[in-house]
Amino acid sequence: MKAILLSTLLYFAINQLDGDAIAQTIWYVDKDAIGANTGRSWTDAWTSISDSQHVSDGINFDILQGGDTVYVSNGDYRGEAGAYAHRIYPAFEVYGLDGIVYDSEVVIAPAWHTGHNGDVNILPYNNDTQWILQIANITNLKLTGFNCTDDRTTSGLMFYLGGSGADGRYYRDSMIIMDNWNIIGNGRNGMFYLEGNTIKVTNSHIEQPENDLDNNTDPFGIAGGLGGHTIDGNTIIMRNGSMTTDAHRDGIQISDLGFPGNTDFSRRRFTISNNLIIDTNPNGVMWNNLIYNHQNAEDPPMEILIYNNILVHRKQYTGIGAIGLGRASLDPAITARVFNNTIIIKGRNPGLFTIWGADSMFFANNLCVVDTNINGHLNINAPTVIGYCDYNLYAEYGGYEDYLATYGVVRTFEAWQGLGYDVNSDTANSNLIVFTNKYGLDKADYYTTAGRDMGVDLSTEYPFLAYDILGNPRTGAWDIGALEYTESQSNNVRVRGKVYLQGPFNNNLMSTNLTQGSFLPNSQPYNQPPWNYNGNESFSSGPNSAMVDWVLVELRNAANPSQIISSRAAILKNDGLLLEPNGSEGVFFTNVDPGSYYIAIHHRNHLAIMSAAPVELSLTSALYDFTNAMNKAYGQNPMVELGTGKYGMVATDGNADGVVNTSDRDNVWLIQNGNMGYLEGDFNMNSGVTIHDVNQLWNINNGKTTQVP
Repeated sequence: MKAILLSTLLYFAINQLDGDAIAQTIWYVDKDAIGANTGRSWTDAWTSISDSQHVSDGINFDILQGGDTVYVSNGDYRGEAGAYAHRIYPAFEVYGLDGIVYDSEVVIAPAWHTGHNGDVNILPYNNDTQWILQIANITNLKLTGFNCTDDRTTSGLMFYLGGSGADGRYYRDSMIIMDNWNIIGNGRNGMFYLEGNTIKVTNSHIEQPENDLDNNTDPFGIAGGLGGHTIDGNTIIMRNGSMTTDAHRDGIQISDLGFPGNTDFSRRRFTISNNLIIDTNPNGVMWNNLIYNHQNAEDPPMEILIYNNILVHRKQYTGIGAIGLGRASLDPAITARVFNNTIIIKGRNPGLFTIWGADSMFFANNLCVVDTNINGHLNINAPTVIGYCDYNLYAEYGGYEDYLATYGVVRTFEAWQGLGYDVNSDTANSNLIVFTNKYGLDKADYYTTAGRDMGVDLSTEYPFLAYDILGNPRTGAWDIGALEYTESQSNNVRVRGKVYLQGPFNNNLMSTNLTQGSFLPNSQPYNQPPWNYNGNESFSSGPNSAMVDWVLVELRNAANPSQIISSRAAILKNDGLLLEPNGSEGVFFTNVDPGSYYIAIHHRNHLAIMSAAPVELSLTSALYDFTNAMNKAYGQNPMVELGTGKYGMVATDGNADGVVNTSDRDNVWLIQNGNMGYLEGDFNMNSGVTIHDVNQLWNINNGKTTQVP
C-alpha cells in the first residue's frame, strides 16, 4: 500500500515540476519590444496592456490561464488614439455574456527583472482620450502596482470597470481587481466609474491635486450592473475648491444599480472599509456626502457595509454630510451596517449620517465630530427600521446643544435615547476631541483618546471588526472609531516584510498547495521546541487561497541581535508579503516602542534569516524586502538565489536546528517519506513527501547553516 502511495506521490511531484497546467505561466509586455510579439519572452514581448482584439500586439487574453502572471516592463504606456487609451475588453459578440472566465486569478504587474524593473505608468494617449483604461467582460483579473497620472487638460474619466449590453444585458464582470495603484488626477467628470459586479479597488493612493474645476470630480461613481463591489484600504484625497459649480463632489457615489432586463435581484453587498477619504480644501460648494447612495424603486436590493473608515472634510460653505444612503421607494430594500468609523466634518449645518428608505440600519462604535459652529446632526428618516444604534460618540462644536435625530419628527438626544437608541452613547464638545494630527493625510494621524474603551465588541457577528483600519487587533474594551488606541499609538509597530521560501518558490510566486489541499493548520505551529512560542494566532474562518504557510517573526535588540524583544506568528502570502492571520498586510507588535530592531524570520523547515542591519519600525514602517539582494540578510550567503536577482530562505532544515545535515534527511524526511500532509519532511511544500524533496533540495543544501545569532 505504501508503495502505491509513494508511486502516486512521485507522479504528483513530477507533474508539479513539469506541468504548466498547475504551475503559473509567465508572460511579458514591453512597449519597446521588436520581436515576434508573442508575449513569451522579453524579446518577443507584447507591447501593450490592451487586449489583442483592440491592439494588434496587445495581450492575447485567449491563451492565458488561471494562475498566469503578466509582467510589464518599466516606462510610460500612452496607449492608443481613440476614446479608450487602454482596453481590456473581450468582445461581447465573440465571447457572449460571460466573456473570458479564468478559474483562478490572472495577475498583471510591473516587472522585477533586471533592465525592466521600475515604475510602470499607465497614461492617456492625448487630450482626446475619454477614458484612460477600460476593463470589462472578463473574470478573475488583477492589475497591481501601477501608476497613473492624468495629464489631460480636457474632460474625461480615468477608469471604466465593467460594462453592459445595449438591451439591458450585463457582463459577468467578477473579481476585476485594481490593487496597490498610485493614481493622481483632477478627475474631470470623475476618476473611477464602476458597472458590472464584484469589482475591487484596494490598497491604492487616489489623489486629486488642488483645483477649481466646475465639472463632476467624484473619485468613485458606481452605477449599473449588480454591485457587490469592494473599496478597501485606500487613501482618497480630494481638493476641489470651485465656488460656482452645481456638479457632483461625492467621494464614493452609488446610484441606479441594475438594468430592466436583469433577473438576478439577490441582495448584493457593497463593502467600503479601511479607507481614509478626505477633502482638504475649505472652499467649494455642491457636495452631497463623502459616501452617497441613491437607488431608484426598480433597482435590485442591496446591503452596504461601511466600517473602519476615516471620513474627513474641511468644507466651510456647503452642507456636505459624511454618509447619505437611501432609496426612492416606499418598499425599501437597503440594509446599512455602519461600524467603527471616525467622522470629522465642517460646513453649514452638515448631516453626519442620513438614511431614508432603508429596511434596516445598524450604526455602532462610530466617533462623529461636527467641527463647526453651525450645528450638525444625525438624521434618520422614516421608513427606516433601526436594527441597532448604540455605543457612538457625537461631538459638536462648543458642546452639544441642538437636536440629534429626526425619525418621523425632530428629537433631542434625550428623546432619541428614550426610544431605546444610543442608550450607551454619549455627546461631547468637539473642541475637546484631540487627534494626533487632525486633517492629516495619514491614517495614523487620527489616533485619539476620545471614546476609548466605550465601544462594544461586535466580532462574534462581524469577525472582520476584530482589527482596526491599520490591522491592530481590538482587545479588551473596544475603542470607538476606526483606530484602536492600545495604550498609546506610539506603543505599537508594524513589520512590513517580504520573504521567499526556496521550497515552494516557482516563477516569482510560491505555491499554495498546503492551503489548496486543506493541510494548512488553523493555528500557528510554533508552540513546540525549538521555538516554544506561546502565541495564540489563528484563522477566524480559515486561510484564503493565496496563503503559503505560517512563519515566526522576531524583533531583536539593535545593540544585541541575540536578544529577542518580541515574537509574532504570521502568514506568508504567495507573493512573499507577511500578513496577519486576517489577511491584512504587515505583522503588528503591541507594547513595542517604535525604533530600530533586527527582524528575524523563522520557518519550520527552512533556515532562519535576519535583517542585515537594524530596521526603523513604527506603525507606518516601510517595506523591508529580503528577496531582492543577498546582502539584505545578516551573514555570509545567508540565503539561496532563486532566480536572477531573487533570493529566499534555504530549504531542508527539517528539524529546525539551524543546520542542514543528514539528521534532516534520515530522522525527518526518511520517516515521513510516502506520506501526505503538513509535514516537516515536505521540503518543497507540495503536501507530499517524496524523493524529489531530497534530490532537488536537500542534496543541494546539505552543509548550510543559519547565520542568525
